[in-house]
Amino acid sequence: MATLAGGSPNAAALAAAATAVGVRMAEDDTWEDIFSRILLAKVEPYLGNGRATCSIGTRPSWRPWHGPTPATRASRIGSNSTPAAWN
Repeated sequence: MATLAGGSPNAAALAAAATAVGVRMAEDDTWEDIFSRILLAKVEPYLGNGRATCSIGTRPSWRPWHGPTPATRASRIGSNSTPAAWN
């Protein structure tokens, strides 16, 4: 990721690269915004086409799309009734 050289995001360089491959963005987009637009336009449409796709990584601490975290569920209903799949 040449746009992260030196440890600091270079939004202008990423914007130039994104524009070169046809990704549109807003004038006030940050590096993170542009990166997300690239993922949505150039990567996400191809996930799972012709083969299974698994996203592997750590779970975010804030997960509004997944509901409560396993720890929150356990505290609400008691740790003895927490399914193993929640861990």
